[in-house]
Amino acid sequence: MTPTTRTRLTDILHKVVTWRGARVYRAHLLSLVSQWAQWEGLRISERDVRQVLVRPPSRRRRWDCLDCGIDTFAIGEYPYSLRDELWYAVVPSGRGMLCLDCLEVRLGRPLTPKDFN
Repeated sequence: MTPTTRTRLTDILHKVVTWRGARVYRAHLLSLVSQWAQWEGLRISERDVRQVLVRPPSRRRRWDCLDCGIDTFAIGEYPYSLRDELWYAVVPSGRGMLCLDCLEVRLGRPLTPKDFN
């Protein structure tokens, strides 16, 4: 993937997040960005989009999901604040960030408004 393509994909990602609002499920985000890029004439796959969304483990940043590596800042899922006892039950170290999809997987149930501060 060329740097120009990567830049265009990043721009499209921000357009999709702005258009859809703050909460976009990861699976939907990949397909929306892929479709939007194809509409704009880019020949890319979801794999190319995933390379833009996910950083390699050696270059993790503060807002990257601990489980899937997606940049939660880029998809608008930051910051959220869970009740302390719930957060420490899911992330014993208390450090890091989880996207909402991975948080629900770790919890084993959907999130409710009572889960947040």
